[in-house]
Amino acid sequence: MRSVGMSKKQLSSMIRYESLIVVSIGLFLSLAIGGGIGYVICIFLKSSLMGYLNYLGYAMRRLSVFPNLRWSLANEYDIIKYRKEDWEYFEVYLHRQDAFGHLLSNHNMIKQWDFANRDTTHICLQIKNVDEISRKIAEFQNRL
Repeated sequence: MRSVGMSKKQLSSMIRYESLIVVSIGLFLSLAIGGGIGYVICIFLKSSLMGYLNYLGYAMRRLSVFPNLRWSLANEYDIIKYRKEDWEYFEVYLHRQDAFGHLLSNHNMIKQWDFANRDTTHICLQIKNVDEISRKIAEFQNRL
């Protein structure tokens, strides 16, 4: 460029602006592509059972040192996106991994949790029919 009449100042300015353009494009592409890939990975981990178990294991190890802790798997488990089999797996996982043996149950909105499950340690009910509560308690006591 100097041979065709460009001054040192013009050459320096051209290189600076070209570098700025190349860096800006690279930065934009890396943020867009890297952010998109990171977002997809996060969605996969959030929606996958394994991702949830990793989080559950971490939370369990951190919180289980408190002696007055009671595990309630979910507030209204039956309207959250996980299947009943997933909740049962979470319950077994928590019950068997909790070194301190804290109380464990699950809370419902519509469909009752199976309190006869051997990993459930107490009843957590939300029922309009008061007579149903006595029956559930009796069922739970019979399994003990």
